[in-house]
Amino acid sequence: MVWELTQLSYECQCDCPACGLGVCACSPHGTITLNQVWSEIPPPEPAGGLWVRQPRRAIAAAQAGLRSGDRIVAIDEQAIASDWDVPTLQYGIRRHQSGEAIQLRVQRPTGELEDMTLNA
Repeated sequence: MVWELTQLSYECQCDCPACGLGVCACSPHGTITLNQVWSEIPPPEPAGGLWVRQPRRAIAAAQAGLRSGDRIVAIDEQAIASDWDVPTLQYGIRRHQSGEAIQLRVQRPTGELEDMTLNA
């Protein structure tokens, strides 16, 4: 977020002594700290499947029973490797014409696998 705000030329608005003088020490320090931590600690292995936020109401995903915390682990039997594997989901959806059935395999937070059908 600090990087994005800097790119947009937003000024720091905090009340710390350095920022009060117009010399923001918070943002660069936070960025340096994060960069250091990320270089020292390898990122965790992504979990299988794509994490689901709460679906919009009255849309196919909600109507099919998809819930916040579920993980979509496959679309039309094509595995979705991790949260970074959005292209597999997007491609799987685009392959269908409007009204066609899309098959999802979903892992519930309990670990239970469930197959569901959505209409494109």
